[in-house]
Amino acid sequence: MGIFKRIFSRNAEPSVIVEAKKSIKDMNYPEIVALFSQGGTVNTTLLIDVTQRLIDIGLFDNHVPIEERKEALMMVEAVKKTIEQACVGKPDLLNTYRHAYEHQESGVEFSGIGSIAWLIREHNIQADHIVPFAVSVENGNKLANFIKVMGDEAYLIGRPEMVKQLIHSRRLSTHHNAVLILYGLASAFDPATMALFSSAEITTLLNTPNDYGKSRDTLVDAGLLPATGHARPLTRPHADILNSLMLGTLGSNKEWLKGKEIADSLEEVPEDFGEVISVAVHSLGIILISRMLGSLYGDTVEQQSKSAGIKVFSSTTQEVSEMLINIVNEIAKLDAKVIDSIRQGTLRGSLNGHTLLTTAVIMGVAPEEEEAFKGWYEAQSKNFNIGNEVIAHFRCECLSKLRWYIRYFNDRHPDGFGLQNELDIDMTTMSELLHLYIARGPQAGFAEAATFSEDWIGI
Repeated sequence: MGIFKRIFSRNAEPSVIVEAKKSIKDMNYPEIVALFSQGGTVNTTLLIDVTQRLIDIGLFDNHVPIEERKEALMMVEAVKKTIEQACVGKPDLLNTYRHAYEHQESGVEFSGIGSIAWLIREHNIQADHIVPFAVSVENGNKLANFIKVMGDEAYLIGRPEMVKQLIHSRRLSTHHNAVLILYGLASAFDPATMALFSSAEITTLLNTPNDYGKSRDTLVDAGLLPATGHARPLTRPHADILNSLMLGTLGSNKEWLKGKEIADSLEEVPEDFGEVISVAVHSLGIILISRMLGSLYGDTVEQQSKSAGIKVFSSTTQEVSEMLINIVNEIAKLDAKVIDSIRQGTLRGSLNGHTLLTTAVIMGVAPEEEEAFKGWYEAQSKNFNIGNEVIAHFRCECLSKLRWYIRYFNDRHPDGFGLQNELDIDMTTMSELLHLYIARGPQAGFAEAATFSEDWIGI
């Protein structure tokens, strides 16, 4: 702090006035230090300009050594103090000064140090890499501010590519339904997803199991899917198939949890919380499958499929069975509550977070006493984050698999109502068509129907 004492000493020679030989806005930090090191008194107007420049050096400029940045921020506080002392008895001038620097400092989240705009300049990100960089997982919680910096016109042009990058950067490698990937991201309240979609669009995405078509429209509106795709129709399957869809999809879900991508994540959580995630996934699967079937084939089918899923619990003890049924019923209420909270602007935590917490409470993993619960909940932050991501992927996995099964078995059942016998394709050709579809998305046309796929946007 020695330099600051010399610069702002009241014993400085009053007959010597410090004058800048170049514009303050063009000075770097060493030049500002050199200016004040001349000794003497400093014009208040000059100090106001210095305040602005030091804030820029400390919070906004690029390629500034960290020590200079720190010293500039220390120095600006000394400048502020000096000016405020000089403004005693001049409240209007003081308020104007304070408003000016507070307004300048408030912009740091948008274009200052650490923001996406600042990082792009700092690392010289080239134009064709800006969207992937801005929408990356690491920068997701900064994206909303970057969108404001972009401006409405630039954002309108860039949004389709940003949404596409969002889907690509956060999906599992095996997931190729863009609508359901977005549904999972919305359920997790992924920060970038919340930035790229309005509250109304988020509530639409959260309602995907009940109205897939309306959620699909969000991607049509974004210019990433055609109004009408080439996917096979989800015609109501034969009764023999319909009765097996719940159990077949639940069985594949159980195996999915053991897959490498998910199993590796679950290894990072303690055993008791891993059980919470597993139970939440199984219970949620019953809800998702029955709701999707209900939206396609009516309330009766929904109730029948839900009953079939719950029967899985009959192999457990009565106490455990009742607990699991209670979890299913409570989780089933969460979607509506979360959507209402979004509309009212009162929501805290993601849909998946509420799903995990509800499961943990009913299982008795979460303590009942308020203080103990608070401590437990804070300690589980990392586990909730992992669970949040796993369940987001699961929502996509479960519904993608269900819709694929319907199309696939419709095609093969002798009494099915799909496009059976119209596409007799060998496995090698099928694999080639799938690769084509993954690469080209809706532009691949026929490949979408041939591979029982749906609503992928391409690479």
